Amino acid sequence: MQIHPDQVPSASIPAIGRVSSPYLTRRQTAEYLSVSEKWLAQSGRTSGPPFYKFGNQCRYLVADVVSWARQQRAPQSPAIGLVR
Repeated sequence: MQIHPDQVPSASIPAIGRVSSPYLTRRQTAEYLSVSEKWLAQSGRTSGPPFYKFGNQCRYLVADVVSWARQQRAPQSPAIGLVR
């Protein structure tokens, strides 16, 4: 299923009191991407999704995570064994 960053389901945005936040914690982001928190922390600014620092906390904007994930699509390899 492909999700456009503008069409991120509101259920994926955590509610804080009555206000929904567009930011995810590292744990929430790791869950969303099905990766470990350790990988997310180690990937940092080099290969992981962009993040924001608020004090000593990393936060990930949902739209940025979705956009980054869409860019990670592996290139399609040519079909093996095709006879022309």
